[in-house]
Amino acid sequence: MNKSVRIEAIVNDTQEMLEQAVAAGPDFEMLELILDSLPLATEEYARCRNHLHNAWRYYRMQQTGAGEYELTMLLRRLKRLGE
Repeated sequence: MNKSVRIEAIVNDTQEMLEQAVAAGPDFEMLELILDSLPLATEEYARCRNHLHNAWRYYRMQQTGAGEYELTMLLRRLKRLGE
């Protein structure tokens, strides 16, 4: 199995876990652990991490719509990486 196929499989599995975690109400510690487990390039990891941090901040400020948007952007980014 080549590297891109393995990364796609990992990202797809991770995307499913992230979607389940978000649907249950964001558990940012769990989301952080999931994100940290991905084999991402530094630049992509930083972008994903930024979306997660922004979502956390928005939820702390009770701006759930903005937080959900950031989590959606994170999921979309991961989906693109898996394609």
